[in-house]
Parts: sequence; structure tokens; C-alpha cells
Amino acid sequence: MIGYFPVGMAYGILMANAGYQFGWSVIISMFVYTGSLQMLMVSFLVNQIPLMTVAVTALLLNSRHIFYGLSFIEKFREYGIWKYFLIYGLTDENYSLLCSYKETDGVNEKWVHIFSTILLWVYWITFSGIGGLVGEMIPFDTTGIDFALTALFVVIFVDMIRGAKAKLPALAAALSSVLWIVLVGTEQFLLPSLLTTVAVLIFFKPYLSKGMEEKA
Repeated sequence: MIGYFPVGMAYGILMANAGYQFGWSVIISMFVYTGSLQMLMVSFLVNQIPLMTVAVTALLLNSRHIFYGLSFIEKFREYGIWKYFLIYGLTDENYSLLCSYKETDGVNEKWVHIFSTILLWVYWITFSGIGGLVGEMIPFDTTGIDFALTALFVVIFVDMIRGAKAKLPALAAALSSVLWIVLVGTEQFLLPSLLTTVAVLIFFKPYLSKGMEEKA
């Protein structure tokens, strides 16, 4: 909730400053539900970008969710009809929460996953709407406000490194990101960086598993 507060508010304010009433922020947050793309969509809506361009950009920008889904494909199969909502709600922040879950006596993991996903969805919709209302009532300069999303990702990344038993995944992701930014630029680096990171982790999986068992 604390993480979604500044980002959701920022999105709602950006939408309001682009001339859209808060209801549009709520509707888009409810059905699109992807912070980075929604931030980008503000400029798409203002500049009337062709729908096909929007679709391709959305696919490339959110391609990382393919890897999120692969991590939980077996787990979600056990959840019956709830799996469709969990697939829909597997955002960056929720993925971080689900990966951080630790088994606890008397706690059903399935319902932890479901209620975590529901709460995050409600928080995002609520704060987007509040941000839209604030933006309508108190117009102000929004320069740099979209950095709230980047800041949230950095906090999540640092927190996951601190709690991780193995540091190699974070190191591989960081190095592959830098490498592909240098090779193809900041606009195209995400997908090749993810593929490189996954390849490295698959190669080192036996060593990672052995190291984590020793630490446990």
C-alpha cells in the first residue's frame, strides 16, 4: 500500500494534467493494470498514437511478465479458477511479494497469494482515482513526477537483494542490463537482457541450488 501510494497518485495526477477526468484513471487502472505502461499511455493518449503502435509497445514493455508467469505456472495450476485472476494480477510488485512469501504454520499459501493480489489491485485503482481528483482540484507542474515508478522498482530490487540467499541472479540481471543498454540502447534493451539473465541462471542453476541448500 505504501509503495503504490506515490505511484498511483502520480499516475492519476498525470492523467488529470493531460485533461482526463479521474474516472478514466480508475477505469484504465482497473483493466490495463500495469504502472509503467499506464504512465507511457498518458503521452500516447495526448498525442493520439496509432493503436497498433500502442499494442506493440505494450507487448515489448511488458514482455518481462512472461518470465514472471513461468515462475508460478505450476503453483497457479493448483488454485482452480483463481489462477486467471492471479495471472492478471501478477505485476512487478505482486511478483516481488509472492516470491518473498515464507511458509508459516496455520497459513494457507493459496489465500495469501489471492488476497495479496486483490489488495494490490484495489490499492492501485484507489490511489489512481485519488490522484486524478487531486490533479483536477490542484493543478501543478508534473515535471519528474513519473520518476515515482522508477523509485519504487529500485526499492523493491534493493529489498529483494537484502533478503536473497543467492546474489548471482541480481548480479546477472544488472550486468546483462548494462551490456544490452550499451549494445542496443535504452529503448530496446529489456527483452534481450531478460533472455540473457534467464540463460545465465539456467546454466548456473545446479550451483545455485547447491549453494542455497548449504546455506539452509
